[in-house]
Amino acid sequence: MILADRERYLKSESALNSVVIPTTGGRVLAADPSRTAVTFGSGQSNAYSLFPRTPGTLGTGLLIAANASPFTITIESHGDAVRGEWYAVAAVADVNCAVLATRLVQ
Repeated sequence: MILADRERYLKSESALNSVVIPTTGGRVLAADPSRTAVTFGSGQSNAYSLFPRTPGTLGTGLLIAANASPFTITIESHGDAVRGEWYAVAAVADVNCAVLATRLVQ
């Protein structure tokens, strides 16, 4: 494979979306087998929990503190979990959250 062919297969694209994380919980990101990274960030004064693949309850999974910095999950550091569905639940009130998902494209 020549370098030009290799580079064509290593290109990526990112999409920034806004989601609302409810206090009742719900899916915030659909599964994508080509996803290589995802960043969650809200900057709000309300904590929330993230869960890979299955819903959970507040305080379990990955607890993101109020006013926390954005949280990034990559395939290099966290394996295939980045490619699956992601669920979240907010602590006190709904949380507006930015989700930046990066995926490989051809």
